[in-house]
This record gives sequence, structure tokens and C-alpha cells, in this order.
Amino acid sequence: MDTDMTTVANAIYLSNAMVLFLCVGGMIVLFKKWNGRRARIYLGVALLLWAFPYIVAVARHLALVPSLHYAHILCPLVATGFVFFSLILLPYPLELVNPGWLTLPRLLRRISPALAVLVLMWVAWWIKPLCLIGSHDYLRHFFGFSVWTRTLMVAVPFVYILWTADEVLKVDRRWKSWSAERGVSTPKATAWLQGYFFGMFMLCISYVFVIFSNTPLSFLAYDIITIVFLSFLVYKAIFTDSVYPESFYCCSSDGGFRNDDIDSAFVSRIPEYKHIVEEWFEREHPYLDSHFKLENVKDVVPLNRTYISRIFNEGFGLGFSDYIRNLRMQEARRLLEEEPDTGIGEIAERCGFSTHSSFHRSFMQNNEGLTPGEYRQHMLTRNKERKS
Repeated sequence: MDTDMTTVANAIYLSNAMVLFLCVGGMIVLFKKWNGRRARIYLGVALLLWAFPYIVAVARHLALVPSLHYAHILCPLVATGFVFFSLILLPYPLELVNPGWLTLPRLLRRISPALAVLVLMWVAWWIKPLCLIGSHDYLRHFFGFSVWTRTLMVAVPFVYILWTADEVLKVDRRWKSWSAERGVSTPKATAWLQGYFFGMFMLCISYVFVIFSNTPLSFLAYDIITIVFLSFLVYKAIFTDSVYPESFYCCSSDGGFRNDDIDSAFVSRIPEYKHIVEEWFEREHPYLDSHFKLENVKDVVPLNRTYISRIFNEGFGLGFSDYIRNLRMQEARRLLEEEPDTGIGEIAERCGFSTHSSFHRSFMQNNEGLTPGEYRQHMLTRNKERKS
């Protein structure tokens, strides 16, 4: 029996370590690849918060401190952790489908009902700190203030899952209507979010077993489901830039969608914005900085990300990345021709490329397969022929 419990304890330690690795590793990758996407930053912060109890659990195991398994069920502290770690993940899909939704006032308003129930539960516990030993004890005291408030607390994450899923579906219905009016094909953009909500639901179900059984096996089952869910979530978050086309969004201060009057006013000013950006590029060449990104255009055009992106798409006829790459290629060709003694690596750096390999690859893609060295040799030969 002791051998079996030791095996389970070791399995829990390994699963805790895996969850910790996913949280920390996922956070680092999301922070590095955030690319102006606040949904990724938020998820990275949520993973950091999620990592803390696992840091403690792993540290306790390494220090040979026995795990904390209470003799009673429906512990208020465990229920509080359940609600907290469920709620920190649920705003992520709302920011993903509607960039700009996530603001501190809106977040506080959203979680205020859960906080009210949480306060109610702890007040009830303070009035009567009743410990429940098994399901029979739970049923016997079910209608007591201290017990039903804890039961209500356990139901909170499920309500929030349904609430969040409904809001995501509302956005999806807006997208389908918007795309149908404009003849845009309607992909299953929210398909993977269905998997997200299913994973959250299964995660909550497994935690309920932890709350009502408080056994090592229930903790192990919860960790396994957490590992699968976080692996799926981090993978999708890294490779999902946005759910819908940016022209669909309006990241206004109240998180709503654009109306036709505002959009018409913006469209009429696109030539003006384009001229401002062109003058800035010609005067200061900010695109030659390897860290230059779409958000930096706010320095001269104080608009949100969506509208700045549309300036390039509708004003310049190219997406931001393609337009900046063309400008960098133009500068690279000039330097290769006018400075034959300058090294390729130095030219790559001066043109805003972070590595020699990325410059080499991009140059070949934009210059009919010629490498920078071949292009330079070709131009030198052509110039000599012209002089002769």
C-alpha cells in the first residue's frame, strides 16, 4: 500500500513539473512572439500566475515536505483557488476575438459577481468554520449557510464558461453577418475555440473531483488534464495571430465594433495618413530598425492597430510586413551597388534584418533567386559594361 502511494506521489510530482514547464515555457514564448497581440501578453501573464502553486508544489517535493491533502472536502481555500485559476484564463478568448476588449475596468466589472460570491463564502466560513468529512457530512449540512455558499462558489466557473462562450458566439454571428454582406468567405474561425471551451469545462470537472474527494489520485487526474489542455492552448495561442480579418474589428475605447459613419470618415482620410507615413519614412527611415513594428507608426498616426493596418492595406496596397520588406530590400540593393566593399552581414544589419540568414532568404525571395553576393556581382559587371 505504501509502495502504491509512493508511486502516486512520484507521478504527481512529475505531472506538477510538467505543468510548471508548460506554464513557464509557454509564457516565455508568448512574450517573445507577442507581436503587438495583447491576447498573447494576457495569456502569458495568466500562465505565470498559474505557475506559482506548481512552483510551491515542486519545491515542497524537492525539500521532502509532505503534500497538503486535507482530511475534509469542499475546503474554502481550495474552492477559492479553483475559481481564481479558472477566471484568469476566461478573458483570453474575448480579447482574441475582439482585440481591445481587455481593459482593467471591464475586467473588474466582469469578475465582480464572482468576487461577491467569494466574499459571501468567506463570511459564511468566518461565521461557522465547518469542516466536512466525506459526502455524508456534506449532504447532512447542505442547507447550512457555510455549505451552500461553498457549493455556489464551485458553480461559478461553469457559469463564467457559458457566459464567455455565449459572448464569443455573438462575435462570431456578427462576423458571419458582416462577411455575408460583403461577399467574404466565412471560415470556421472559432473552431479551435470550441476546443478551448471544452478543455476548460473538462478542467473544471476534474477540479470538482479534487474539491469533493481531495485524494492524491484526483490531483493526478487534474494535472494530466491540465497538461493536455495547456499544451493545446499554448500551441494554438502561438500560431493564432487573429481570429478574423483586421478590417472586421474596431478596437475602440469601449471595445465595440466600428460603425459605418466612423469607418467612412477614416476611409476618406486614408490618402492623408498615407502621405504622413510616406514623409516620415523618407525623412527618418524608421523601418531600418530591426525592432520596427506596426505599433511604432502610432508615433505619427495616433490610431489603433486595426486602422494603421488598413492604411497599409488600402492606402499602399500592401500589408505592413510586405511594404516594410520592400523598403528594406530597396535599401539593400542600393547599398550592395553603391558600397561594394561593405560586408553582406553589415548591410543586413543596416537594412533592419536581425540575422544574416533571414536577410539572405528574404533577398533571394524578392530578387529572382539571386543571393546578395550574386546581385552585387551582377550590378558591378553591368556598371562596368556601361562605362566601357
